[in-house]
Amino acid sequence: MLAKLCDPKIPHLPEALNCNIAQLKLSEALAQPVQVSSAQLLRHKEGRRALIAYQVSIKTQEISILGKIRAKGLDQYSYQLQQTLWESGFSAINLEGLAVPEPLGLIPSWEMWLQRQVPGISLTRLLGTSVGLRIMPQVAQLAFKLHQSGIPTRKTHSIDNELSILRHRLDQLSQACPQWTKRLENLLCVCERLGQRISDLALPETLIHRDFYPDQILVEGDRLWLVDLDLCCQSHAAIDLGNFMAHIREHSLRYYASLDQLEPWIDAFLKPYLDSYQIHTCAMQPHAVGELQRLRTAIKIYTWLTLVRHISISWQISDRRGWTEHLLGYCEWSALAL
Repeated sequence: MLAKLCDPKIPHLPEALNCNIAQLKLSEALAQPVQVSSAQLLRHKEGRRALIAYQVSIKTQEISILGKIRAKGLDQYSYQLQQTLWESGFSAINLEGLAVPEPLGLIPSWEMWLQRQVPGISLTRLLGTSVGLRIMPQVAQLAFKLHQSGIPTRKTHSIDNELSILRHRLDQLSQACPQWTKRLENLLCVCERLGQRISDLALPETLIHRDFYPDQILVEGDRLWLVDLDLCCQSHAAIDLGNFMAHIREHSLRYYASLDQLEPWIDAFLKPYLDSYQIHTCAMQPHAVGELQRLRTAIKIYTWLTLVRHISISWQISDRRGWTEHLLGYCEWSALAL
């Protein structure tokens, strides 16, 4: 732990983990006296970011607060966006039970912003269960609500950005596994072709999460919490949908040795989303033709592109390497239908 605290890019990390100092800083940020009983380092990517959990007493209330530090500077953009979402129907008291954590304040000297830590279990743990299957339509509602929020952002993510990430990842994998170089080059050619199809679809852009997958959704009874909004940007809704579906298929491969085992859970998510999209599109654009089909096509493409990214991810994680060639083979085979 001591080695982790010596981070030249985050020199204030030891201070942030000192309860006495943190108590002063949090009291100032929250504009009221607080008592900090513990400060725990939950995550730390050296030179990049850190996440600290504070146990805090405010008057007679005990709450947990997360402090998010970014080494390259205070992430006011993400804080302000989360604040806007909270104030635009994503608070804890909304009747739909679809919420984001409450932003609480800023500590600029630590490049930290604060949010309330929310309860719940990761949706990933419910995949393959009847509870998870029952929740999937509500997850679809969560995604649809985010995509229809109409909240503008200055950050964007284009298909060119997506392809750039894939080129970099496949090049890294090719260097590590030269026996797959030709196969990866062929796969990248398919990525480029599908990227052009995405451009040709001329999809509308909206607010997306950009890392929407089951780990980012916490289930607390009938309420869903959407967390880790740092990558939110303007782009295609199909990115979130394809990312979500691809993660479930990759999870299915690792836990059930089949990419198709969890298809009922995917269907229980996708159908309600598409139904809502069709109703909304017809209401807003009565004469629109082919909008739903364009979205379906984009979802298939983005699901496949995400699985291609998972080929590289699986190689980087030692206990997933046994599945890397399975993913490679599946992407090669499924590309024939795209």
